[in-house]
Amino acid sequence: MKKFTGRYTTEAAKVLKNSNQIICHVADEHDPDGGIYVTNGFVVYRMTPPEYAAIVQPVAQCEAGSWKIDQNGKQPSTTDLAVMFTNAVKDAATADTLRRAPMTWDANKTQAAVYYSASADFAALYNTSYVSSLHPAATLRAARAISPATACMDGEPFAIIMPIRLDPKAARAQK
Repeated sequence: MKKFTGRYTTEAAKVLKNSNQIICHVADEHDPDGGIYVTNGFVVYRMTPPEYAAIVQPVAQCEAGSWKIDQNGKQPSTTDLAVMFTNAVKDAATADTLRRAPMTWDANKTQAAVYYSASADFAALYNTSYVSSLHPAATLRAARAISPATACMDGEPFAIIMPIRLDPKAARAQK
C-alpha cells in the first residue's frame, strides 16, 4: 500500500532523487495560491508548503526558492515554472479525461503507461514512475498526443507530465 503526502505518493521523492536536475520556483504575488513548482524536466509538481517539506526538502536539502540543482551544484534559476504550468493547464482545459489502457510499453528503456482519448482519437505514452507519483484519484487530460498531460484532483490541476516521444526512426503505427 502506497503512502500519500497530499496529492503525491512516496514515488514523487524517488522521481526527484533519481533525476539529473531539480528546478524549483516559488510563485509570485500573481499566483493566488502561492504554489511551489518543482520539476525534473519531465514532470512538474505544483505543491503546497507541507507537500514540499515532506517530498522535496529531504531530497534537495534546501528551502523552497528559485533555484536549480544539477551536477554543478545549486545555483539561482530564472525558469518560471508557474507560466509553463499555467500554459499547459489552459491547453488541456477543454480536453476530455484520458483513459488508461490496460497495458504498459517498453519505450527507450522506460516503462510507459498508455493513455488514450476516445473523443480526440489519440494515444499518448507517459513514464509509469511519473504517473505513479500522483495520487490514484488523479485524472489526466491532454489536448494532443504530444501535449503535456495535466493531472487534476477535484477539478484542481496539481501536476503536468510530459509525454514520452518515441524514436523518430521507428515505424509509425497504422490505425
